[in-house]
Amino acid sequence: MKDREECRDALAALLTAELTGSGRPVQAVYNHKVGDFQNQSPVVVLVAGGSIRPRQTFASNATTFYFVLGAWVLYASEDGSWTEADAEDRLDLIEQQIAGMIEANQEVPPYWISLDYDDRSQIVEVALGGKPYLLEIIPLKMEV
Repeated sequence: MKDREECRDALAALLTAELTGSGRPVQAVYNHKVGDFQNQSPVVVLVAGGSIRPRQTFASNATTFYFVLGAWVLYASEDGSWTEADAEDRLDLIEQQIAGMIEANQEVPPYWISLDYDDRSQIVEVALGGKPYLLEIIPLKMEV
């Protein structure tokens, strides 16, 4: 039986390698909910979104894990050094790099045999800690 936490950790490690570091678009990747980004932006958060574990048979035994990937980008800074246009541009870049990472890692044995978007992403405006963010919610599904 596959372990969802282990698969989530492996996916978070791939996201960290792809999105963070010098010249990369994200400051941090978390594999759990976060209540305070401690002035980091942009941030990616990966959380579990449920599972389907069908009865084991000869015809099929694939378990499906669902994840919710959130790309959080500060909407604008108070001093004007980061604008709404910067936030939109950065969110577009992050989504493009996530799509490329998913395409390049559709199979990652021994963790998963299939990784893909589960539906379209959605962009919403939210506040966290009194700060406005653009949040792109990307639903993912992983067959193991």
